[in-house]
Amino acid sequence: MARPTRTEARKLVHNAVVEAGLGKSALYGSWLHGDYHYDVSQANSVSDIDLVLPGWSNKERDSTACAVRERLPPCFVSEVTTRTEDDLHAMPLEKQHWYVLSAHTAILRRVSPGQLLVAYSLCKTLLLLIRTHQRERYHSVAGRIGTQSAACALEVKLGSRQDISCQDMRDLVIRVPQPHRDVLHDLLGAKPQFRAVGERIMFSLATGDGSVPESVLEHTERRLFGAVT
Repeated sequence: MARPTRTEARKLVHNAVVEAGLGKSALYGSWLHGDYHYDVSQANSVSDIDLVLPGWSNKERDSTACAVRERLPPCFVSEVTTRTEDDLHAMPLEKQHWYVLSAHTAILRRVSPGQLLVAYSLCKTLLLLIRTHQRERYHSVAGRIGTQSAACALEVKLGSRQDISCQDMRDLVIRVPQPHRDVLHDLLGAKPQFRAVGERIMFSLATGDGSVPESVLEHTERRLFGAVT
């Protein structure tokens, strides 16, 4: 059987959402905007399938996520995540950056170095950390930077490339604003201190003007300090 093209893969995801009893409007994130990860050579994606389900209970959201997951090709290792609202985009960019770092930290806690998911997460994190506004997407960031390193990071994020060179990575890291760059340096070290990094991230998210919803704080704390599965 021929491997699905990138466009066909997106259609498979959309169909799975609809067949699970949802409208396409439930999708948000990369599968909505078209900048999802998809490796055509492996017919595989590691991009989460994000759903917004306003007013749904945890039980309803969990069962719906399972229903979508069951309708996806087995080669897709994408997780199906659900929220009751799009509470991330309302956060200030500086707070979003801390949330992005928490996501990369959670990946590093459970995935061995050298695996595709680590390179993907790093490139995604770098592009997100050098955004200039909350809703700037990956293509726009890479186009604005206009360097080989940004183009390589975008290719890894989209799935047409497997890894990024150390030089290209360093070129992007220096563009990350402080204090987020220092935390990223800590994560890129030989032995990251995940507990210390997690505590700094949580403190930075929780302090200030209260712009980070409690739901985001609870979710972030679970993935930074919860059991690794």
